[in-house]
Formats: sequence, C-alpha cells, structure tokens
Amino acid sequence: CPVTCGGGVQKRTVWCEDEKIRERVQDTECLLPEKPSSIRECNKVECQTIPIKNEYYHWYAGKWSP
Repeated sequence: CPVTCGGGVQKRTVWCEDEKIRERVQDTECLLPEKPSSIRECNKVECQTIPIKNEYYHWYAGKWSP
C-alpha cells in the first residue's frame, strides 16, 4: 500500500490466461463467472495525531530589520 494510514489504493493487472499454453486470451474465454477486481482499498485505519500542548511552544519575535 502506498500509505501506512489514512487510506490508500492498491492496483493490479488482471487478465485471463489459457492454462495449457500459458498465454493471455480474451476475457470472455475465462471460466470464472466474474473477473477479479483490479483495485482495492488498503490501510483504512486513521492516522494518529500527536497533540501539541501550547504551554511548550511560544512565539518569539526578534528586532525589526532597518
């Protein structure tokens, strides 16, 4: 999956192959009733956020330039 959290999509190529000669054939030649999906969602778990406590961070301003 391209991401570790927050959702992503995996893609793959799906084709019909003649098992005897190991060659690609038209999809209509396949015995399976339905072609397998070529995409799927992955890592749908939400990304964790790290809370920032404002008491640890302050703005500091230096002198203005001339």
